[in-house]
Amino acid sequence: ILADGAAAKAGIDRFDILLSIDGQATDDILELSKILMTKQAGQTVSVSYWSRGTTKTVKVKLDEIRGD
Repeated sequence: ILADGAAAKAGIDRFDILLSIDGQATDDILELSKILMTKQAGQTVSVSYWSRGTTKTVKVKLDEIRGD
C-alpha cells in the first residue's frame, strides 16, 4: 500500500488483508495482479478487506500504475 495511493486514500492500511475486488477473490498476489490488469485508471472498484478483526468494504478509485 503506497502512502498516497488509491487504497490508502480509501482507508486501507498496509497491514490489512485484501479479500476481493468487485467480488473476485484475491487469494494471492497473482490473482490480485490478474484482476487489476482488467481495470482502468480512474475506474472505481469495490474492495473487501480484513482489518483488525473486521471485514470491511470500500470503494476505491484506481490510480495509474506507478513503478516506484
